[in-house]
Amino acid sequence: MTAAAWAAAAVVVVAGALVAARRQLLVVTVAGPSMEPTLPSGSRLLVLRTRRLRTGRIVVLHPVAGQRDLGGDLIVKRVAALAGDPVPDSVLAVVGGHAGDLVPAGRVVVIGDHPWASADSRHWGFAAVTDVVGVMAGRLA
Repeated sequence: MTAAAWAAAAVVVVAGALVAARRQLLVVTVAGPSMEPTLPSGSRLLVLRTRRLRTGRIVVLHPVAGQRDLGGDLIVKRVAALAGDPVPDSVLAVVGGHAGDLVPAGRVVVIGDHPWASADSRHWGFAAVTDVVGVMAGRLA
C-alpha cells in the first residue's frame, strides 16, 4: 500500500470517528445559578448522549412540560432518585406522595445543587427519563 493510500485511509478513519463522536457527544453551557457551587453559570460541559443514569450523576434534560419558559432548550440537574428508589422527602408533597412511596417506572427525580436558586423536582415533580439528553462526561471550562 502506498503512502497516499495510507493517508487516504487515515482520513476516512478520522472522519468516521468524528462523525461517531458528534452523534454521541454534546457541549452544553450552564445558564443560571441552580448548580452552584459545583457548576457556576457559564460552565461548559461535555455531555455523553445516554440515558444510563445513576443517582448523583449530573444530567442534561429537556425542561418538563409547563417549565419550558425557563429559558433555553436544556437544563442541567443532578439525579436524586431513579425508578424504584424512595421518593425524596423534599419531593413528596409536590407529587402527592407519602413516606415510603417509590419513584415510578420511566421517571426520575432531578434537583439542582443550589436549592434556593433551582426549579427542579422539588417544584414540578418527576421528570420523564425520555426527557434526559445525556450525562455529564466532563467539564470543559
